[in-house]
Amino acid sequence: MAHLTRSDPHPGESYVRPPETRPSPMDHVFAREHMAHFYDAPGEYGWVMEGQVHGFSALSVITTETWPGGGPPLHRHDVEEAQVVVAGRYRVLIGEERHDVTGPAIVRIPAGVPHTFVNLADEPLHLIGVFPAGSIPYDEIGPNPLLAEVGADPLPGGIARPDGDEE
Repeated sequence: MAHLTRSDPHPGESYVRPPETRPSPMDHVFAREHMAHFYDAPGEYGWVMEGQVHGFSALSVITTETWPGGGPPLHRHDVEEAQVVVAGRYRVLIGEERHDVTGPAIVRIPAGVPHTFVNLADEPLHLIGVFPAGSIPYDEIGPNPLLAEVGADPLPGGIARPDGDEE
């Protein structure tokens, strides 16, 4: 899947899909078509490289493209996570703590702690989640509470704007 544009339609519901091309653990390079991909309404697309499927023993990675006002549901993992943001601005909730982060930055999320985020910028946020495990255990807890805090209003097609303005 290529990078999305503002004119691309966004799904109204979340989904998870398998890789378009089966990866080989003998490969050294994995493109998006070699990864499972997902959409979390509103506005977060992600690609998952689970290490055990891709030849790693203790490393998994998620890359995301999160649209303005978008973010994942509140969730937790049984392993710690490092969120790497090369550029962009977002609010992250880690347990009860809220942090506004501007990249470049790395955010540490302890294992088992509920967390989520919302993109505060006017451009898509590209975030990389790094996990020290061959798989990524995921436990969805509920809706993203940050969406209401920033006044994100879902628009048709699953995208949201943090200021409530229509595109």
